[in-house]
Formats: sequence, C-alpha cells, structure tokens
Amino acid sequence: MKVHSFAPSVIAIAAAAIISHSAIAAPVVDKGLTLSLGASFNDLDSYRGLDDAIAPEVGIGYRYNDQFSLMTTYSQFSTDQKNGDDSDLKAYRLDAFYDLSPWTGQLTPYLVGGIDYLKEKPDHDDSRDDTRLNAGLGLRKALSPNLSIQGDLRAIRSLDYNQTEGLFNVALSWTFGAVTKPVAAAEPVIQKPAPKPVVAKVKDRLFVVSYGFQDIGNRTGNQENHHNKRPRIAISFCSCPCRLKQAV
Repeated sequence: MKVHSFAPSVIAIAAAAIISHSAIAAPVVDKGLTLSLGASFNDLDSYRGLDDAIAPEVGIGYRYNDQFSLMTTYSQFSTDQKNGDDSDLKAYRLDAFYDLSPWTGQLTPYLVGGIDYLKEKPDHDDSRDDTRLNAGLGLRKALSPNLSIQGDLRAIRSLDYNQTEGLFNVALSWTFGAVTKPVAAAEPVIQKPAPKPVVAKVKDRLFVVSYGFQDIGNRTGNQENHHNKRPRIAISFCSCPCRLKQAV
C-alpha cells in the first residue's frame, strides 16, 4: 500500500474508533510491552524546501505503570521538493509519555517529550542528518483492555539547523498482558468487647454471738442456785454501716 493512502486510512480508522467508543467499562492493562501503529502529519520548516507530508509510523515500547511509558518509533516517507525532485526521509524517535491522571481507560490527557534523529536524502543532493527535540500534549482512550488510541500535537526544535517544526500524531497501541485483578481488601476484624465481670453485691452483715446463762429459777425455793441456770447462746446479725464501724 502506498504511503499517501495508508496514512490517511490510519487516521480515519482512529477517528472512527474515538466516535464509536464513547466509554469503556472494562478494566485495562496498565503494564507491559506495547506495540503501536499510526501516522503523523509533518509540518516541515520552509528552510528545508520540502512539502509537508503524512507518514506512517510503527513503534515498540513499554508501559511501566498506570501513568508512565516509553516508546521508540520508526518512520519512513517521501515528499516533494520545491524544485520538483523527491526527497526520502527516515526518522528514529524515542518518546516518554506521562498520563496526567492514572490510566483507567477513560479519556486521559498526557504529556509527551522526546528526541529523534531525522535523515533526509534528496534525489540530486547531499543527504542531511538532523537531531531534534519534541514536546507536546495529547489524549488517549481505551478501545478494549489491551487496545487504545492516542493523538497528540507537538512542537519540534532542530538542534543542528535552528528550525522549528510541527507534528500531529495518531496511533493505535496494543499493550500485551492481562488485566491485574484488584486485591480484595481484607474485611476489618471487629473485636467484641470483653464481657463485664459480674459483681455480686452482697450486703455487709455483722454477726453477733452472745453467751450467758439463763436463770430458770428454783422450783423448790427462792434461793439463788447456779445449778438452776442453763447456758444460753444467741446469734444475731446486723447490716447497718454504723454498727459495722463500731464492731471494727
């Protein structure tokens, strides 16, 4: 397939995917090896003497967690020179992505920054190498637990020729791996309060023991006779606090 027909097809597919997937309920893979396939619109500096061009891109990278990932991208395309000749270009790019919110599959903004090496080979002129820095802002959204779509707009600055260029990129990315099942939170252990000790309230009581003799009298006379007395033991108790204090 020709570049000029392939790149617009990728952009059209990406746009249709965004429209048809307004929401995703399934969890997504947020860690693993990532492959990407996309296209970019290259707004080239007029100093190059080249027409702007749409280029296909293929990349491989790794998502480290739900916010940070790296991607290396290769791109090769041809464009027309102002003088009527053609020029072939190859680009090797390393990008770092940082999601501004944890990746859950919903529409998520991200920051991107990277460096690339661009090799330009005109038909009837010497080749030219260029090292460039890029930075931009984009959006990504999940289409399935593994598949996502992203698009970003970047500013590019040449370190060799003092040029400023632009790049609009759209790509489909597939992250290998399975959805990590969330660890169920342990149910809190509710400790029942220890039963209160049963305290038996017993009234204080004072036992009084008295000992003596009971005079039964002399049935034969009026004279006092100890032999006519019998021993007597009396037991009584009292719960009055004052009596208890007196007893102590």
